[in-house]
Amino acid sequence: RGLGDRFLKHAERTKILVHMIDMSGSEGRDPLEDYETIAKELASYSDRLAVKHKLIVANKMDLPEAAAHLKRFQEKVGEKIFAISAVEQDNIDTVIDEIRRILKIEQSSTQS
Repeated sequence: RGLGDRFLKHAERTKILVHMIDMSGSEGRDPLEDYETIAKELASYSDRLAVKHKLIVANKMDLPEAAAHLKRFQEKVGEKIFAISAVEQDNIDTVIDEIRRILKIEQSSTQS
C-alpha cells in the first residue's frame, strides 16, 4: 500500500529512523522482506531518508521462530541489529542507549 506522503514527510524531520522488525515472522510475514520493502520505499521517496541514521531492532525474540529469522536477516542485511523482547523487557536499555549516543552525535554536528 505504501507508507503515505504524510508519514514520509514526517520521517524526513526525524533525527533517527528505528526499524522495529517483528522477527517472529508472525502472520506468515517474512521479516527480511518487510524490512527491504520499507527501506526501498524510504530511499525512493527521498535521498535524505536513505542516508539518515537508522537502528534496526529485532523484536519478539522471545518467540520460537525468531532466532532462525534473525540469523537469516543478519546474513542478508549485514548491519548491526539490536535483538530485543519488548514483552520480557530484554535489551531495551541497549537500544535506548544507542539512540542517546546517536542523538549526541547529531546534536554536536549541528552545533559545529
